[in-house]
Amino acid sequence: MRTLALTLWGAVVGVASQLNWLAYHWVREMGTGRLAWRVAWGAALGPVAALLLRALCRDVARRRLTGEGEFARYCRSDWLPFAAFGAVFLGIAGIPVGLAVTVAMAALFAMGQGWLLARFRDGGRNDRHLSQVTALCGLFFLSGVAALVYQVIWQRVLFSAFGVNIESTTVVVSVFMLGLGLGSLLGGILSKRLPGHLPVLFLAAETCIGLFGLVSLDLIDAVSAAAIQGSLVATAAVVFALLLLPTAMMGATLPVLVTYLLRSVERVGSSVGLLYFTNTLGSAVACFATTEIFFAYFGLRATTTIAAAFNFAVGLMLFLKIRFMDRRRPEDAPVPALQGS
Repeated sequence: MRTLALTLWGAVVGVASQLNWLAYHWVREMGTGRLAWRVAWGAALGPVAALLLRALCRDVARRRLTGEGEFARYCRSDWLPFAAFGAVFLGIAGIPVGLAVTVAMAALFAMGQGWLLARFRDGGRNDRHLSQVTALCGLFFLSGVAALVYQVIWQRVLFSAFGVNIESTTVVVSVFMLGLGLGSLLGGILSKRLPGHLPVLFLAAETCIGLFGLVSLDLIDAVSAAAIQGSLVATAAVVFALLLLPTAMMGATLPVLVTYLLRSVERVGSSVGLLYFTNTLGSAVACFATTEIFFAYFGLRATTTIAAAFNFAVGLMLFLKIRFMDRRRPEDAPVPALQGS
């Protein structure tokens, strides 16, 4: 039954991908015959690709899941990651499914397969560890989305104030790198000195980012109008001072999460690497989503509000998770936090 369902899903995704391609590469002289050929090709190729991909993943899983019943439990759930390819239906909303969306679908599929392998390895004893790390990765993914949305928005605002030039691009990228570095150092120090206040620290950082985001457009416009007559150095210094606080708060979030991981879960090395990966993936997705979706459908100011809502939601959800859901678990002894990233 699962094989039949996967075959049908592959056919549907294959047809949708062909229709999406035709919508954005339409040729006037394309007749009904060529259209039918494209649809038939997608319906035939989709199931073949899905079944071959499943066979490849199962071959990898068979080598890694050597415990009793591990591979069988994996096979009962290995169809779940294929849902990631449903993103091809973004074409219905007028969003082109190009290289960026294809890469994102592949990344989500790979993450899903990796999650299943980790879950069923060692007889399924990794469930608690995985639930902890998965929740944190989901939150940090949204945090990465919000951060890059802000970067694209602030870059757009500075373009309108100072023109499309290398100077405004350099200012925004430089202040982001400086702020993330300083914030990571500050977050590590605070996490080490206040190990019992990690939920408050994370909530405060995300709240500061969201509040600044809500007023950032008006602030940048006002500062730009006041500083536009000054020298380039003075203007860059003013923009640096304005954007340093929110970017520092962005950099402080990772050390706080790492400190929490050090105190609560096992295999911290792989968990921290996964946090970096999901945060970076969120940033990559945001680069596409901001320009192709948010700006096109909501506009500049509404996009800023969406990013701020992400910050508030992420901060509040992690605060509640650490403060209330983990209260019943005895705390481990505090360990030194990582300083810097």
